[in-house]
Amino acid sequence: MIRSKTRWTVAKIDDEGEERAAILARELSLSPLVARLLVQRGLAGVDAARQFLYGGLEDLHDPFLLKGMEQAVKRIRQAEERNEYIRIFGDYDADGVSSTALMTFLFRRMGLKFDSYIPHRTLEGYGLNAKAIDLAAEAGVKLIVTVDTGISAVEQINHANSLGIDVIVTDHHEPPHVLPDAWSLINPKQEDCSYPFKGLAGVGVAFKLAQALLG
Repeated sequence: MIRSKTRWTVAKIDDEGEERAAILARELSLSPLVARLLVQRGLAGVDAARQFLYGGLEDLHDPFLLKGMEQAVKRIRQAEERNEYIRIFGDYDADGVSSTALMTFLFRRMGLKFDSYIPHRTLEGYGLNAKAIDLAAEAGVKLIVTVDTGISAVEQINHANSLGIDVIVTDHHEPPHVLPDAWSLINPKQEDCSYPFKGLAGVGVAFKLAQALLG
């Protein structure tokens, strides 16, 4: 058995917070620890905590509130109609792999012609790269959909454009001052993006694209 080298320390809350935690624990049948963690994270009301823990599809935000979503859906539908070859471009970390898996499930369900590509961590590094885009062009790819990456890939997406490949970026990292010239950029942290929750992980953004495409 591997012994942990770290120990979690739960911050204390004031008397009012303890009272709110006790109410949550009682009303929602939670352990005291979980109730305190919810209070610490600003979910002190019973209704807010219940929605956070047990919320259903009716509680999801409209995916089309994300800037760039409408353009992305139209382009993927266009690829579907034209039977174009699509490549999902992911990342090698947990968020990137789960995003790639979700997008694979989505495109398979839609019956699209596609494959996926995750760059080699040591040999290629993070994000889109020119060699991977050249390989996509050689394979006949007409549309690249990135997951958990791409918001900073200005030169790489210009290269894809020059090869006749459109790129849809789905990402959650902080946008740079200069954005790439992609067909569509979906990132809740973009300026003027009206999506109310800015803390989506990469797989969360991919999920919103799936929601927009499937309804």
